[in-house]
Amino acid sequence: MMTSEQSCHEQSVEACAALDAFSQHCAQWLRTTGDDELVIEIDALGARHTTASRALRRTGLRRRLTWVEDGVSARLIAEALALRDVMATPSRGAWTVAYLSMSTRQGELITDFDYDRQPHLTPPHTRADIIEELRRHPRRPAFTPDWLRETTSS
Repeated sequence: MMTSEQSCHEQSVEACAALDAFSQHCAQWLRTTGDDELVIEIDALGARHTTASRALRRTGLRRRLTWVEDGVSARLIAEALALRDVMATPSRGAWTVAYLSMSTRQGELITDFDYDRQPHLTPPHTRADIIEELRRHPRRPAFTPDWLRETTSS
């Protein structure tokens, strides 16, 4: 996994600015909610995506830390999804799986973007999803994983 600063080395100026803005929005959200940590996971292909999020929150009378599923704001989820288009490159395409997290202890956005992993969508992706993905985010053959190539060649 990488920090947003490490991810930025390989990205365009626009992508770095978007990652930085997202990081700032995450930090602001944590301060506003009082949550200790947030996690967003995204699987995406073409026009489809699946997201999961959780927030580490103090709950109950004893204020114990508890993971709250789907505890991250819809605005942050939408902003994380928007990173996909901004980070796409003409040769490499867009990432298909992303993991983003921030804790108040570390204070920086931790990211893992995978451009090659087959996403897990419900229902599973179809040939039409792959065609739409490659229309939106073309890839050079060297950057096209077998699972994308095999589906489009049949």
